[in-house]
Amino acid sequence: MFLDVLINLTLVISIIYFYYRAIYRFNKSFVEHDRTQAILLAILALVLAYIMIDVNGFGISMFFVPLLLISIFKHPVIFSLTLLGVFMMKWIEGIFYWEMIAIFIVAYAIALLADHFQNFSRFVNSTISHSLFIFIYFIGIYVAFEVISLSTVFIAIIISHIIAFLTTIILNDINFIAKLIKRYEQDEYTDQLTQLGNSKALDRDVEKWIASKNHLTMYLIDIDGFSTYNENYGYRTGDAIIRQMVDALKNISPQGSLLFRNGGEEFTILIPELSFDKSVRLADGIRKNIENHLFYIDDDEQISLTVTIGIGYHSKSLETDKTTLFKDAGDMLHRAKKQGQNQIMFSPL
Repeated sequence: MFLDVLINLTLVISIIYFYYRAIYRFNKSFVEHDRTQAILLAILALVLAYIMIDVNGFGISMFFVPLLLISIFKHPVIFSLTLLGVFMMKWIEGIFYWEMIAIFIVAYAIALLADHFQNFSRFVNSTISHSLFIFIYFIGIYVAFEVISLSTVFIAIIISHIIAFLTTIILNDINFIAKLIKRYEQDEYTDQLTQLGNSKALDRDVEKWIASKNHLTMYLIDIDGFSTYNENYGYRTGDAIIRQMVDALKNISPQGSLLFRNGGEEFTILIPELSFDKSVRLADGIRKNIENHLFYIDDDEQISLTVTIGIGYHSKSLETDKTTLFKDAGDMLHRAKKQGQNQIMFSPL
């Protein structure tokens, strides 16, 4: 019996590990999906249906443990198909009994009904519904067939609880780790102050858009004289100004554009499929809009700010690349700053 239990536990751990390893390599975003976990549990149910545990001479398969957990993820179609698959396997093996099906359905219905009345976490709900199910299921088999002792019933209940507990704990840990990885990857490409994409995200998206767009406009935007506000009012006020600038730029950026914070007081706007002439006019419109916008230092004091914008432009017909686009925008911003700020600068095509 102990060897059979060990085999079941080893199979559960191995299948979960290799399944999620394959899913993670295929598409990381699928790891957290309930449907992904429901499919895994369906695979476990079909595998465990083949592996019997000898308890006092009575062969018991633990297929119902992952099968019951599927209901926790609210996927009735996957549950029904898995249950049908298990019953077909049992029919092929010649151990198909209508009485066992009836007992299973009654036990499952009562357990599922009880789950809806629990106001606990998913883990507690699954434990309660699982306990109720296996108690009814095994007692039903005991009464119907009279070939299983009460001691066998209680041993089977303990074993199924161990497998259910192990499976649930592993799935919870995988979800937790997946969320940590997702957060880490998002932080790598996110500016923490503004929640905009950072310079890494900018580099990634420029490369992607240059490969897929015919035209791409880059505005490199710098707040004029921003360091004086940090010095005079403090960095907390400076951060508040940065956030207000983000809101202002979002409101005047065209639909389909992307806004990034490169660091400090410098921002970038990427705009796809805009002609060069329209790009120049739009940049000047953004500059004027910021010039006329009021920024709050505190509840009683407002200030005006200006920005300087360097324009870079990519066109497939000109065969420009990512390096050229960044260099053009940076050079134009630097030249505009030297010539007096609060202006736009571009290199004629």
